[in-house]
Amino acid sequence: MESCRHPASDSVLRTAVSALSLYDPDADDNSIESSEHKGIRLIAQIRPLSPIFFVSAQQEHFIPDPTVNLASNILYMFHGKMPNDTEIRAMDLLLMLHADHGLNASTFAARVTASTLSDIHSAVTSAIAH
Repeated sequence: MESCRHPASDSVLRTAVSALSLYDPDADDNSIESSEHKGIRLIAQIRPLSPIFFVSAQQEHFIPDPTVNLASNILYMFHGKMPNDTEIRAMDLLLMLHADHGLNASTFAARVTASTLSDIHSAVTSAIAH
């Protein structure tokens, strides 16, 4: 099976996450509350990045639709058409399985980085780099 991933996609995503810290209004605050806010912002910012990088490599661009859920947007941005209910349910399940996977290597890398009192952007960058 041939991979459809752009060879530099991990590097691009890792660099983008790191660069997002420059624009974070709470960049210098590592309190729990600030880290929660940064985490929520980072999730919202990362959401369209992977499909955008993938699509950019194909020279096509699909803007996320704010009226549909995350699974629908991911599939739409990758394929350029709105997914059907079965595809949306499958993507929802895939996202839940990944979220519930437990402590894999990238999660471990993020936790180690965070344990050094580094900011959340650095921790996520470590996870992507793993």
